[in-house]
Amino acid sequence: MNRAAVLGAGSWGTAFAKVIADAGGEVTVLARRPEVATAIRERHVNPDYLPSLRLPSAVTATADPRGALAAADLVVVAGGYEDWIRKRYEARRAPTKAQPKSPPAREGHRDVSMGMVSRFGSSR
Repeated sequence: MNRAAVLGAGSWGTAFAKVIADAGGEVTVLARRPEVATAIRERHVNPDYLPSLRLPSAVTATADPRGALAAADLVVVAGGYEDWIRKRYEARRAPTKAQPKSPPAREGHRDVSMGMVSRFGSSR
């Protein structure tokens, strides 16, 4: 993995972006608000979430979903983007009679999150 996109610039997304960057990856964080993306990109801090955490130079940010996902080898959904992704996925992929409806993105996110949490030693 060389490039990761973290969809969400809250506490979880910001912390996860730092973990990926500390492991040697380049990270683009997708922020809903352009001013948060600017702060992460220019000052390497998220002023609204974890303001005392200095982010590595390998972490950048954008408010443009396409820009965040461009050339990403790994995509992490960290926060409220689950519904946004599910709605766009369902709008593009209407089920046919021969093809059952796919589960919403939220269910897959829960599975991935639980796996990641247990992998990092949580008792849950």
